[in-house]
Amino acid sequence: MRKLALAGLVVAGLLASGTTAEYRYSLPVALHEETRVIQQQKVGRYELLEIPWPVAGRINSYMDASHPFGIDIDTLYYEELHNKSQPVFAVDAGEITFIGGDPCCSYGLYIEIKHDNRLNSLYAHLGRFSDLKVGDRVKKCQQIGYAGVTGYSTGPHLHFELFDKGIRVNPLDYLGNESCLYDKN
Repeated sequence: MRKLALAGLVVAGLLASGTTAEYRYSLPVALHEETRVIQQQKVGRYELLEIPWPVAGRINSYMDASHPFGIDIDTLYYEELHNKSQPVFAVDAGEITFIGGDPCCSYGLYIEIKHDNRLNSLYAHLGRFSDLKVGDRVKKCQQIGYAGVTGYSTGPHLHFELFDKGIRVNPLDYLGNESCLYDKN
């Protein structure tokens, strides 16, 4: 993201996975920062899909050359505050294509979902699953399990991957401002 500051107004341009160019500006307002989209345009063949966050937490690993498969979202704060594992939610409606894994290795316990749109998602290092099996349909923001520390993990977090038309993409280009944890539906 490229930023330009003009008299307190911060202008930032964002290109989301080569699909949509979005230009935002941020204006500090009292103790919070307000961000508004000032221009959005379609780029290429696809429109941007915006999905909710599967867990609430800070990102502790971004998708980059050293971590090329997705993002890690820290769940430790929630677990310390509530003294229980944080629930994990499906980011959109779809069908469970894989549920399982090995608690000792790699992704640990994980779930893959083929969504009704063009996206597929993967949720890894889960502590346990909700009562689901391959072929089950899930709704947007339906709980699918609980965050954990299974597999190659250094602490409680959710490893989240996203695929658009079968191509691995940066989830941050699709995640919006909504969180399933606070969804009122």
